[in-house]
Amino acid sequence: GTKPEFRCGFVEKVTMGLRRFLKHGEGLVERTPLREVVLTAGGKLARQLAEFSPLEKLSGLELSKNGFGDAGIKLLTKSTYLANLRRLRIHKNELRTEGALALAESSYLGNLTSLDLTNNQLGDGGVEAIVQSPTFSRLQSLVMPYCRFFDRSVAAIAKSPHMSNLVRLDLSSNRLDNADFGQFSASNHLGNLQWLSLSYSNAPDEALQAMAASNSFSSLSTLGLNINRIADTGLQALAASPLLSQLVDLRLSQNPITLAGVEALLA
Repeated sequence: GTKPEFRCGFVEKVTMGLRRFLKHGEGLVERTPLREVVLTAGGKLARQLAEFSPLEKLSGLELSKNGFGDAGIKLLTKSTYLANLRRLRIHKNELRTEGALALAESSYLGNLTSLDLTNNQLGDGGVEAIVQSPTFSRLQSLVMPYCRFFDRSVAAIAKSPHMSNLVRLDLSSNRLDNADFGQFSASNHLGNLQWLSLSYSNAPDEALQAMAASNSFSSLSTLGLNINRIADTGLQALAASPLLSQLVDLRLSQNPITLAGVEALLA
């Protein structure tokens, strides 16, 4: 079914099946100030969606569990009708490195400020393609949990000048146990970050130690480190760091922390 969301009495966002949107979307866009759609199913309709002109009226598009895969995403990235998008979410769409490359090379996604690729199979190659692309230099939010990437991706983010506008970065639920968090924390491109999640990534205690010793996170106010390997040494380093005083939300559940680490934070 169709699930509309209203603002000031008008429909601005709607969730519906892709096939239904192709049938009724033109009328919706004409009759309402619709600005964002969430499209489900319809995996064989990528070409029809790419050629659907009402997309040009949208500022937000979410593709959820459509089964597009790399081939479908490639078709979409060639659509001129995506040029006005500010927010794009491609959720659980079997996107791999090849699809990520297509996104990175698109001529029509340069206005995006928010990109969410949750639950795809990007791998390090896919993440490198995204973060190293000038196409995404306006991004303020990059969300990539459950994307099956590893240590190289952390290094790529740290080195990319195209990520300097990021305010929100979600790297949770990936395997980052051997990542060079020293390099990440020394980055000259992450000074605008306000929200960072490394939760459920097997991040070691050294990750927090490196961040605590860094001057690169002057805007950071929320730090997610749930379900990792953060220990007392990391908390003691944070307690001695200016970073602690600027954090308003610190998430540390399910880490091997003892009373000594907690006391250090509260001292």
